Amino acid sequence: MSRAARETILGAIRKRLREARLGEGLPEDRDAVGPAPRHRLLDADAEQLLTAFRARIEPLGVLVHEVGGLDEALELVRARLRDAGARTVACSDAAALSDLLSRELEAGFQAVDPGDSEALFGADAGVCCAQAGIAETGSLVLDADRERHRLVSLIPPLHIALLHRDRVVPDLATALRDALTEGRAPTALTLITGPSRTADIELKLVVGVHGPKALEIVVHGD
Repeated sequence: MSRAARETILGAIRKRLREARLGEGLPEDRDAVGPAPRHRLLDADAEQLLTAFRARIEPLGVLVHEVGGLDEALELVRARLRDAGARTVACSDAAALSDLLSRELEAGFQAVDPGDSEALFGADAGVCCAQAGIAETGSLVLDADRERHRLVSLIPPLHIALLHRDRVVPDLATALRDALTEGRAPTALTLITGPSRTADIELKLVVGVHGPKALEIVVHGD
């Protein structure tokens, strides 16, 4: 293939990608929206990291809510589930919050067994805890050893994730380093950057075909 032909093909692909982004309400050039360069993020404080994280993920249609303590976070989760009309909810088994999440949500919603993959396809929403957020890419990190029922983040049409403010890190390398500080290697890490998106051969972007149509993040911690 000649260089001219290759550039023609790549130019057509870029054009269709721009059209798809604009059709979905996304910025024409996603790379123009985001955090400071990586070397600046490494020296950033918690507030700057969270700002960069939001700048990267919100253009993808993700709602990010900031609250104070955990009680406020749980109340907001309940409110967002009610607003979405969710009735059946699956909670992950994150060690830090699993019992609390389940107890708080079961009072107003029907609980779905997070270990039953077939039942999850009938759930209206899934709620989990993210072990980290990556400012450089706007990604959530789910550790398989702490989020043993990660399917709650992959199957229901609405995914709500709780993220502690102090767990936003500059980049993936930092997230991996932190995961290894306890002397163990995670069985698996799931990286989530926005709702599920896919494109057909004509590059028409569709949301929610292979996963949640909506992602909301509740950032908590004073």
